[in-house]
Amino acid sequence: MLQYTTQACVIRVSGKDGIDLLHRLSTADLRPLKTHPGNLPTVFTNAQGRIIDWCHVIRTDDDLFLIGSPNRASTIIAWLEQFTIMEDVTYTHLIDWHVVQTFDEISICEGIVIPGLDAWGNNSLTIGPHQSTSISKGSYEIRRVIAGIPSSEHEFPTQVNPLELRLKPYIAWDKGCYIGQEVISRIDSYNKLSWVLMGFSCASPAQQSVDAKLRLDGKPLGRVTSWVNTEQGSAGLAIVKASEAYPQTIEVFSNDVTYAAQLEDRPFWKNT
Repeated sequence: MLQYTTQACVIRVSGKDGIDLLHRLSTADLRPLKTHPGNLPTVFTNAQGRIIDWCHVIRTDDDLFLIGSPNRASTIIAWLEQFTIMEDVTYTHLIDWHVVQTFDEISICEGIVIPGLDAWGNNSLTIGPHQSTSISKGSYEIRRVIAGIPSSEHEFPTQVNPLELRLKPYIAWDKGCYIGQEVISRIDSYNKLSWVLMGFSCASPAQQSVDAKLRLDGKPLGRVTSWVNTEQGSAGLAIVKASEAYPQTIEVFSNDVTYAAQLEDRPFWKNT
Protein backbone atom coordinates (compact mmCIF):
# COMPACT_ATOMS: atom_id res chain seq x y z
CA MET A 1 0.00 0.00 0.00
CA LEU A 2 1.40 3.38 -1.04
CA GLN A 3 0.87 5.93 1.72
CA TYR A 4 2.40 9.23 2.74
CA THR A 5 1.83 11.37 5.83
CA THR A 6 1.58 14.80 4.25
CA GLN A 7 2.33 17.10 7.24
CA ALA A 8 -0.80 19.12 6.44
CA CYS A 9 -2.30 20.90 9.44
CA VAL A 10 -5.69 19.99 10.89
CA ILE A 11 -7.85 22.68 12.52
CA ARG A 12 -11.17 21.97 14.25
CA VAL A 13 -13.72 24.75 13.74
CA SER A 14 -16.29 24.80 16.54
CA GLY A 15 -19.43 26.87 16.98
CA LYS A 16 -22.73 27.33 15.16
CA ASP A 17 -21.43 30.07 12.84
CA GLY A 18 -18.39 28.18 11.49
CA ILE A 19 -19.60 27.38 7.98
CA ASP A 20 -21.15 30.83 7.46
CA LEU A 21 -17.93 32.59 8.48
CA LEU A 22 -15.65 30.39 6.36
CA HIS A 23 -18.02 30.91 3.44
CA ARG A 24 -17.79 34.70 3.78
CA LEU A 25 -14.01 34.69 4.06
CA SER A 26 -13.00 32.29 1.26
CA THR A 27 -13.47 31.76 -2.46
CA ALA A 28 -15.68 28.65 -2.65
CA ASP A 29 -19.42 28.31 -2.06
CA LEU A 30 -19.47 26.41 1.25
CA ARG A 31 -23.22 26.66 1.85
CA PRO A 32 -23.91 23.03 0.81
CA LEU A 33 -21.99 21.95 3.91
CA LYS A 34 -24.71 23.50 6.08
CA THR A 35 -27.12 20.70 5.14
CA HIS A 36 -24.88 17.79 4.13
CA PRO A 37 -21.51 16.39 5.24
CA GLY A 38 -18.85 16.82 2.59
CA ASN A 39 -15.44 18.10 1.55
CA LEU A 40 -14.93 21.34 -0.39
CA PRO A 41 -11.57 22.91 -1.31
CA THR A 42 -11.41 26.68 -0.95
CA VAL A 43 -8.84 29.49 -0.95
CA PHE A 44 -8.39 32.15 1.71
CA THR A 45 -7.01 35.37 0.22
CA ASN A 46 -6.06 38.75 1.63
CA ALA A 47 -7.43 42.13 0.53
CA GLN A 48 -4.92 42.19 -2.34
CA GLY A 49 -6.30 38.89 -3.65
CA ARG A 50 -3.20 36.90 -2.66
CA ILE A 51 -3.22 33.46 -1.07
CA ILE A 52 -3.25 33.03 2.69
CA ASP A 53 -3.73 29.30 2.15
CA TRP A 54 -5.50 26.74 -0.01
CA CYS A 55 -7.54 24.47 2.27
CA HIS A 56 -10.07 21.66 2.41
CA VAL A 57 -13.20 22.36 4.45
CA ILE A 58 -14.59 19.08 5.78
CA ARG A 59 -17.91 18.66 7.51
CA THR A 60 -18.77 15.35 9.19
CA ASP A 61 -21.96 14.54 11.07
CA ASP A 62 -20.38 15.89 14.26
CA ASP A 63 -17.50 18.23 13.37
CA LEU A 64 -16.12 20.85 11.02
CA PHE A 65 -12.43 20.80 10.04
CA LEU A 66 -10.00 22.86 8.00
CA ILE A 67 -7.10 21.03 6.37
CA GLY A 68 -4.33 23.49 5.57
CA SER A 69 -0.78 23.51 4.29
CA PRO A 70 2.14 22.34 6.47
CA ASN A 71 3.23 24.83 9.14
CA ARG A 72 0.38 27.22 8.38
CA ALA A 73 -2.03 26.50 11.25
CA SER A 74 -1.02 29.56 13.28
CA THR A 75 -1.17 31.77 10.17
CA ILE A 76 -4.64 30.50 9.22
CA ILE A 77 -6.03 30.81 12.75
CA ALA A 78 -4.59 34.30 13.29
CA TRP A 79 -6.02 35.46 9.98
CA LEU A 80 -9.50 34.01 10.69
CA GLU A 81 -9.57 35.48 14.17
CA GLN A 82 -9.18 38.98 12.71
CA PHE A 83 -12.66 38.60 11.24
CA THR A 84 -14.26 36.61 14.06
CA ILE A 85 -15.99 39.28 16.11
CA MET A 86 -19.51 38.44 17.27
CA GLU A 87 -19.67 35.02 15.61
CA ASP A 88 -19.89 31.82 17.63
CA VAL A 89 -16.68 30.27 16.24
CA THR A 90 -13.47 28.95 17.82
CA TYR A 91 -10.43 27.34 16.21
CA THR A 92 -8.27 24.53 17.59
CA HIS A 93 -5.07 23.26 15.98
CA LEU A 94 -5.10 19.47 16.42
CA ILE A 95 -1.33 19.05 16.65
CA ASP A 96 -1.54 15.27 17.15
CA TRP A 97 -3.71 14.73 14.07
CA HIS A 98 -2.32 13.97 10.63
CA VAL A 99 -3.38 13.69 7.00
CA VAL A 100 -2.37 10.40 5.35
CA GLN A 101 -2.66 10.17 1.57
CA THR A 102 -3.25 6.69 0.13
CA PHE A 103 -2.69 5.84 -3.53
CA ASP A 104 -4.37 3.12 -5.61
CA GLU A 105 -5.91 1.22 -2.67
CA ILE A 106 -8.40 1.72 0.17
CA SER A 107 -6.82 3.22 3.29
CA ILE A 108 -6.67 1.00 6.37
CA CYS A 109 -5.88 3.91 8.70
CA GLU A 110 -8.53 4.83 11.24
CA GLY A 111 -10.01 8.30 10.83
CA ILE A 112 -12.09 10.47 8.53
CA VAL A 113 -11.62 9.37 4.91
CA ILE A 114 -12.29 11.75 2.01
CA PRO A 115 -11.49 11.60 -1.72
CA GLY A 116 -8.27 13.29 -2.78
CA LEU A 117 -7.97 15.59 -5.78
CA ASP A 118 -8.64 13.83 -9.10
CA ALA A 119 -5.30 14.98 -10.54
CA TRP A 120 -3.49 12.54 -8.23
CA GLY A 121 -5.33 9.59 -9.78
CA ASN A 122 -6.95 7.00 -7.49
CA ASN A 123 -6.28 8.37 -4.00
CA SER A 124 -7.84 9.27 -0.67
CA LEU A 125 -7.02 11.31 2.43
CA THR A 126 -7.42 10.00 5.97
CA ILE A 127 -7.58 12.57 8.76
CA GLY A 128 -6.95 11.44 12.32
CA PRO A 129 -4.35 10.69 15.02
CA HIS A 130 -2.56 7.96 13.04
CA GLN A 131 0.43 8.15 10.69
CA SER A 132 1.47 5.80 7.90
CA THR A 133 4.24 6.31 5.34
CA SER A 134 5.51 3.76 2.84
CA ILE A 135 6.96 6.07 0.18
CA SER A 136 9.66 8.71 0.50
CA LYS A 137 9.11 12.44 0.28
CA GLY A 138 11.03 12.33 -3.00
CA SER A 139 8.61 9.79 -4.49
CA TYR A 140 5.67 11.83 -3.24
CA GLU A 141 7.11 14.98 -4.83
CA ILE A 142 7.47 13.21 -8.18
CA ARG A 143 3.77 12.31 -8.06
CA ARG A 144 2.85 15.87 -7.10
CA VAL A 145 4.90 17.49 -9.88
CA ILE A 146 3.61 15.08 -12.55
CA ALA A 147 0.04 15.79 -11.38
CA GLY A 148 0.75 19.55 -11.48
CA ILE A 149 -0.49 20.27 -7.96
CA PRO A 150 0.88 23.48 -6.39
CA SER A 151 2.63 23.21 -3.03
CA SER A 152 2.95 25.83 -0.29
CA GLU A 153 6.61 24.88 0.03
CA HIS A 154 7.41 25.57 -3.62
CA GLU A 155 4.64 27.28 -5.60
CA PHE A 156 3.24 29.61 -2.94
CA PRO A 157 5.75 30.00 -0.10
CA THR A 158 4.92 33.70 -0.44
CA GLN A 159 1.58 35.24 -1.31
CA VAL A 160 0.52 34.91 -4.96
CA ASN A 161 -2.78 35.25 -6.80
CA PRO A 162 -4.78 31.97 -6.88
CA LEU A 163 -5.41 32.34 -10.61
CA GLU A 164 -1.66 32.06 -11.22
CA LEU A 165 -1.73 28.59 -9.61
CA ARG A 166 -4.71 27.28 -11.62
CA LEU A 167 -7.06 27.45 -8.61
CA LYS A 168 -9.93 28.95 -10.61
CA PRO A 169 -12.14 25.81 -10.15
CA TYR A 170 -12.16 26.57 -6.41
CA ILE A 171 -13.55 30.07 -6.87
CA ALA A 172 -17.32 30.62 -6.90
CA TRP A 173 -17.92 33.59 -9.20
CA ASP A 174 -21.55 34.14 -8.21
CA LYS A 175 -21.32 33.91 -4.40
CA GLY A 176 -20.83 37.59 -3.67
CA CYS A 177 -18.13 39.25 -1.62
CA TYR A 178 -15.24 37.61 0.19
CA ILE A 179 -11.86 39.02 1.20
CA GLY A 180 -9.93 39.72 -2.04
CA GLN A 181 -12.93 39.13 -4.31
CA GLU A 182 -12.76 42.45 -6.16
CA VAL A 183 -9.10 42.04 -7.13
CA ILE A 184 -9.50 38.43 -8.28
CA SER A 185 -12.68 39.18 -10.25
CA ARG A 186 -11.06 42.16 -11.96
CA ILE A 187 -8.05 40.10 -13.06
CA ASP A 188 -10.34 37.42 -14.47
CA SER A 189 -12.91 39.74 -16.07
CA TYR A 190 -10.37 41.93 -17.83
CA ASN A 191 -8.01 39.08 -18.73
CA LYS A 192 -5.18 40.68 -16.75
CA LEU A 193 -3.48 37.46 -15.65
CA SER A 194 0.23 37.92 -16.42
CA TRP A 195 1.69 34.69 -15.01
CA VAL A 196 0.40 31.13 -14.70
CA LEU A 197 1.54 27.67 -13.59
CA MET A 198 2.85 25.26 -16.25
CA GLY A 199 4.70 21.97 -16.26
CA PHE A 200 7.88 21.13 -18.10
CA SER A 201 9.94 18.03 -18.83
CA CYS A 202 13.62 17.65 -19.63
CA ALA A 203 15.77 14.73 -20.79
CA SER A 204 18.53 15.86 -18.41
CA PRO A 205 18.48 15.25 -14.65
CA ALA A 206 17.19 18.03 -12.42
CA GLN A 207 19.80 20.67 -11.63
CA GLN A 208 18.50 22.26 -8.45
CA SER A 209 19.16 25.97 -8.19
CA VAL A 210 17.42 28.75 -6.32
CA ASP A 211 17.46 30.84 -9.48
CA ALA A 212 16.61 28.27 -12.18
CA LYS A 213 14.75 29.99 -15.01
CA LEU A 214 12.86 29.11 -18.18
CA ARG A 215 13.71 30.77 -21.48
CA LEU A 216 12.02 30.96 -24.86
CA ASP A 217 14.22 31.85 -27.84
CA GLY A 218 16.83 33.08 -25.39
CA LYS A 219 14.39 35.47 -23.65
CA PRO A 220 13.04 35.18 -20.07
CA LEU A 221 9.89 33.05 -19.86
CA GLY A 222 9.44 32.26 -16.17
CA ARG A 223 10.89 30.85 -12.96
CA VAL A 224 11.18 27.21 -11.90
CA THR A 225 9.31 26.41 -8.67
CA SER A 226 9.70 22.59 -8.53
CA TRP A 227 12.12 20.27 -10.34
CA VAL A 228 12.45 16.53 -9.70
CA ASN A 229 14.24 13.58 -11.29
CA THR A 230 12.14 10.97 -13.11
CA GLU A 231 12.88 7.74 -14.98
CA GLN A 232 12.74 9.71 -18.24
CA GLY A 233 15.00 12.54 -17.03
CA SER A 234 13.32 15.27 -15.02
CA ALA A 235 10.05 17.14 -14.68
CA GLY A 236 9.08 20.39 -13.05
CA LEU A 237 6.61 23.17 -12.46
CA ALA A 238 7.16 26.83 -13.25
CA ILE A 239 5.38 30.17 -13.19
CA VAL A 240 5.52 31.44 -16.78
CA LYS A 241 4.19 34.30 -18.88
CA ALA A 242 0.48 33.66 -19.45
CA SER A 243 0.79 34.64 -23.12
CA GLU A 244 3.22 31.74 -23.68
CA ALA A 245 1.51 29.14 -21.43
CA TYR A 246 0.99 26.35 -23.95
CA PRO A 247 2.98 23.22 -24.94
CA GLN A 248 6.13 24.19 -26.83
CA THR A 249 9.90 23.73 -26.87
CA ILE A 250 11.76 25.87 -24.34
CA GLU A 251 15.03 25.99 -22.38
CA VAL A 252 15.84 25.62 -18.70
CA PHE A 253 18.74 27.72 -17.46
CA SER A 254 20.33 26.63 -14.19
CA ASN A 255 23.84 26.89 -12.72
CA ASP A 256 25.05 28.62 -15.91
CA VAL A 257 23.98 25.66 -18.06
CA THR A 258 21.13 25.56 -20.60
CA TYR A 259 18.96 22.44 -21.05
CA ALA A 260 16.39 21.70 -23.76
CA ALA A 261 12.89 21.14 -22.37
CA GLN A 262 9.21 20.92 -23.26
CA LEU A 263 6.53 23.11 -21.71
CA GLU A 264 3.53 20.92 -20.81
CA ASP A 265 0.04 20.91 -19.36
CA ARG A 266 -0.63 18.82 -16.25
CA PRO A 267 -3.73 16.86 -15.07
CA PHE A 268 -4.46 19.40 -12.32
CA TRP A 269 -5.70 21.96 -14.86
CA LYS A 270 -5.83 20.05 -18.14
CA ASN A 271 -9.02 18.20 -17.27
CA THR A 272 -10.87 21.06 -15.55
